[in-house]
Amino acid sequence: WLQKKLLRLPLHDTEAGYKFFNKTKIMPVLIKCRHKDWFFDTEVLARAFEAKLKIQEIPVAFVRRFDKTSTVRLIPDSFKYLVNLFKFAYEQSH
Repeated sequence: WLQKKLLRLPLHDTEAGYKFFNKTKIMPVLIKCRHKDWFFDTEVLARAFEAKLKIQEIPVAFVRRFDKTSTVRLIPDSFKYLVNLFKFAYEQSH
């Protein structure tokens, strides 16, 4: 909800799902991307939208694997994402 309000992206979810790109079209966008962590998905989609690339959301089903543990650290990762979101939104507006 917050990234939708700040970045005005017409997308349901920037973090979940797989990302597939046309290499020729996405390379100029990727060159501008700075984030390598959780925020990468949001940044690349925001920059692709800004570049007027076609973005299509296709529903997929995730199947939880109980033999693997999550690498997500809920509090620190969420905090870092929010900081990056606010910084990126500020940079985009100025």
